[in-house]
Amino acid sequence: MFSDALKILDQNTVQFMIEEQAQQLEQQTQQLAEQTLQLEEQFQQLDAQYKQLNQQALQIVENNKQLDQQALQIDEKNKQLDQQSRQLEEMKEQISESAIESCISTCQALGLARESALSMIIDKYHLTATQAEEKIELYWH
Repeated sequence: MFSDALKILDQNTVQFMIEEQAQQLEQQTQQLAEQTLQLEEQFQQLDAQYKQLNQQALQIVENNKQLDQQALQIDEKNKQLDQQSRQLEEMKEQISESAIESCISTCQALGLARESALSMIIDKYHLTATQAEEKIELYWH
């Protein structure tokens, strides 16, 4: 009698444990499905971010190309400006030299002494005495 009752009790216990485990398995399966959905959503978000980053990287590369081209253009314009600056400096020197020659010739034509012409070009053109002497020697006829 106890033995039959124990068998039934054992069978009920086993059945209960099977049902408990089946219920736990069902809950775990549902949790796993929810986690899978969350992971898929995260993957889609990461994929979208990856595509966006790739687009930004391509834009950066394009911007860098444009910046490089602009830098080359700026370098070319700086070279042109340097050349123009040198030309202007040469012209300024030529004009100054021509003005000194004209001043000396005018002083000589007016009958002024060399010393007066020397003093005049020192004052007017801010030359040293040595530079002024060289100009007098060069242009006084």
